[in-house]
Amino acid sequence: MILLLALLLITIKAFLDAYRHECSTYIDTPKAKRQRKLSDGIDFFFKVFVPIISLAWVSVQGLVHVRETRLWVLLVGYALVWFASFDTLYNAIRGLELTYIGTVKWWDRFLRSLKLHPSLLLFARIIAFLWGAAWLLGWKDGIINFAKSIF
Repeated sequence: MILLLALLLITIKAFLDAYRHECSTYIDTPKAKRQRKLSDGIDFFFKVFVPIISLAWVSVQGLVHVRETRLWVLLVGYALVWFASFDTLYNAIRGLELTYIGTVKWWDRFLRSLKLHPSLLLFARIIAFLWGAAWLLGWKDGIINFAKSIF
């Protein structure tokens, strides 16, 4: 459940950032200023309140026991899934090449400085997604130990 929630949050954020990029192409029109204000408000709400509310909701529903799972495992798992899927989703929404790396944000500049081949970056994202998904699914001790705990 928490993996689906993480993917939902990441997908929504990719859509919001793609919308924000489209808003920034209209420079000084009143419509663009209204769209930017709306986008900034939604972005702030999404970055600050939605993850907190989501984690609280998941723990209240009993879907994930934060005290048993350890919060850092959930955060690292979420970050790994984010690394693996956000840029790919964002590029797909904007119609760019899936392995395209931007030039504006610090993360994009960091990835560009590594000068990784697109295949190696794709491989790293696949590994990060599998690792993060495993942790979000509760398999932090390995799938074999998880299977032993079930049977």
